[in-house]
Amino acid sequence: MGLKELKQEILRDSKRRIAEIRKEAEKEIKRIRKEAEAEVSSYKRKRDNELKAAAADLKRKYREMAELEGSKIIQEAKHKAITMLFDDIRHLFTRLKKQEREKIFSALLKRAESEIDISRVFVSEKDIGTAKNHGYKAEKADIIAGLIAENSDGTVMVNYSIDMLIDQFMQKNTAKAAKILFNTK
Repeated sequence: MGLKELKQEILRDSKRRIAEIRKEAEKEIKRIRKEAEAEVSSYKRKRDNELKAAAADLKRKYREMAELEGSKIIQEAKHKAITMLFDDIRHLFTRLKKQEREKIFSALLKRAESEIDISRVFVSEKDIGTAKNHGYKAEKADIIAGLIAENSDGTVMVNYSIDMLIDQFMQKNTAKAAKILFNTK
């Protein structure tokens, strides 16, 4: 075998070896690409699932917040409606005719007299004359109607003001008023 033939055989062998290496490299490149595409695809699916879960969670949280806020607004509106009802009741007492005010005053005075020995009474400006007509020293108080009675040494007071009576009624009957107003169970 001559030098020329040896050179050709080495060239052929080198070309064949290069072709094999190239073929192996292409196979490896395909395998790496395939793995990379699979990883990317898996990552995308995982990310999409995480995004969907996060979106669903966020949607649920916002719905819960909206429901809570809506419930709060409804409760505030109900409370306001009940407060307005009792404010309207207070307002009705400010508009009573003199004869009606005197009847209420007399009834509340009898209750107070049954509890303490009255020396003086605190009344609204509209009821000062009525209190004096019953023989009591009367002083003006910031009340709608009714009276606050005091004994002679000022140690005992009974409050039969319409303001206090309405407040007590409101505390005891707010739930009943809500049931009636809002048709709840």
